Amino acid sequence: MKKTFFIPLLLGLSMIIASLFLVSKNIQQFLDIPTFAITIGLSFIVMLSQYSFSEIGRAFKFAFENAEYDEIEIKKGIRFFKTFKNLLVASTVTATFIGFIAIFSNEKLYAKIGAASAVCILAVLYIAIMITFIVIPFQSALEKRLVSAKEKN
Repeated sequence: MKKTFFIPLLLGLSMIIASLFLVSKNIQQFLDIPTFAITIGLSFIVMLSQYSFSEIGRAFKFAFENAEYDEIEIKKGIRFFKTFKNLLVASTVTATFIGFIAIFSNEKLYAKIGAASAVCILAVLYIAIMITFIVIPFQSALEKRLVSAKEKN
């Protein structure tokens, strides 16, 4: 991964934020702490049952080109990001089902249906952002380093 990774990251996030403002002047409707906790928090908690903080740190570290080359660590990093992506998707499904349950259990309270629907949609939005801007670039960088090193040998 190149050192300039953070520039496209910031540009991409800026585009998303600008789009949110174009869609609605109230950005707070796109922020929901319970949905964020379920989608992101649940993924990290489950990830900690499989990886230590140092293993997680190494997975991010070895994605960058200036880190020393260690094939085993790079393969572990690839495995970490594949697992992380799967956990993010699973937690999104969990949050979406929670939202749907809230919708269907409050059929008499139509005002709540909008908020519960937002939980379903926001869960997908949060994870799409995480996978697009964190998981895929880091996993791809690790795979690229592995292939580049094999081509040199």
